Amino acid sequence: MVPGIRTGERQALQWLARGLRAGGLKPGGLAGVKGSDPRKVLLADLLWRRTVVSQEWLAEKLEMKSAANVSQQLRRLDVKAAIKKVPEDLKHILEEADAPNS
Repeated sequence: MVPGIRTGERQALQWLARGLRAGGLKPGGLAGVKGSDPRKVLLADLLWRRTVVSQEWLAEKLEMKSAANVSQQLRRLDVKAAIKKVPEDLKHILEEADAPNS
């Protein structure tokens, strides 16, 4: 266990790392990807709904400018439309994370 990291945040970091890889995103290159990119917004949605992280945390980790921007993107999210625009590997991770026993 990493000191200072809560269990929920640890789960968020794991899903984030897997989601970024599956979405073809690199942590160091997120600043060059729009905050409205479906891969970023779907990951933010998953992490917001299923973990304890804040929108400020999401903005920082996904390089989405601000918590207000994260909030706006989550409000505007059309999951059915966004899911059609992401790689299959990311779809599988999102489905797996939302499965009843995950």
